[in-house]
Amino acid sequence: MERIAKDTHGYVGADLAALCTEAALQCIREKMDVIDLEDETIDAEILNSMAVTDEHFKTALGISNPSALRETVSIDVEMFGVGIICFLVSD
Repeated sequence: MERIAKDTHGYVGADLAALCTEAALQCIREKMDVIDLEDETIDAEILNSMAVTDEHFKTALGISNPSALRETVSIDVEMFGVGIICFLVSD
C-alpha cells in the first residue's frame, strides 16, 4: 500500500477508485479462460482463487492518468516571448 500511495501523486478519490477497478479487472481478465460466461454464477472455487495483487496494481498504474495532473502543461518561455505575447494580446 505504501508503494501505491507513493505512485499515485496527483490522484483524487475518483482516480483511486478507477485505479482499484482497473486492478480488479486485470485480475478478472486473467481468469476469463476458466470462467463460463454462459453460467449465471461463477464457481466458488474460481472466486476463491482470485485476488488482486501488486502486479495488477502495477499494470493499472501504467494505464491510468491522475486527473489533477492531466491538464498540466509545462511551457518553457523566455521573457522576450512573454513580452511579444503581451504586445499582441493588447492590440
